Amino acid sequence: MITCPVCKSENNDGDLFCQDCGSRLTGPTAAVPPPIPPVPVAPPAIAPAAIAPAPAPAPAEAVGESLGAPAAPSAVPPAPPAEAPAPAVGVPAPVVPGAPIVCPNCQTVNDADFRFCKGCGTPLTAAAAPAATPPAPVAPTGPRLVVTSDPGKGLTFPLGATTNVGRLPGNEIVLSNDSYVSSHHAVITQEADGFYLADKGSTNGTYVQIKQRLKLAPGDVVKIGDTNLEFNV
Repeated sequence: MITCPVCKSENNDGDLFCQDCGSRLTGPTAAVPPPIPPVPVAPPAIAPAAIAPAPAPAPAEAVGESLGAPAAPSAVPPAPPAEAPAPAVGVPAPVVPGAPIVCPNCQTVNDADFRFCKGCGTPLTAAAAPAATPPAPVAPTGPRLVVTSDPGKGLTFPLGATTNVGRLPGNEIVLSNDSYVSSHHAVITQEADGFYLADKGSTNGTYVQIKQRLKLAPGDVVKIGDTNLEFNV
């Protein structure tokens, strides 16, 4: 075995390049073997054709009998072998999982798990499958609050029957990055005729320190702490 000097992976004796990183394998064991000289082929000897002696003439009686004898039935010729169907033009050969990989550069046959050719170091990468097209983002719909100030600009919070807003977990809308938001700051409730906003006794108030419930209209901007949220339906 030959140890790659770059990635330390083990390669077979006689490999010229590392099967994992493509680096050239140096050392006496990685030397290129000397070419094998072709074996001379002697031309075939042609034997002289043998001349057969002429047949002796047959007696007249034998000739008459031969002419009068019925001819032997001719043998039926064998049927020609069926031709194999021609391969379809333009149809690629099926890819067999685990089959050896032939290097496109030097035509060396490599094992199926080789990443680089052992003969020339060319990367043996399979054709990448087409990347899946990511689904198009779906615009939020329905009653919601959208953050219009930094940080968190663009965040969208859907509104349910009761939506609590505050800085601590447990609220449906958590504004943990805003130190001016109280733990449980405000609540938005849905009624038959719309959505209503009410302060929950926060320290800094909810949009000019409102003290009573306020019906929200589309486009209203609610200021909670230092965060602006726009109401949309």
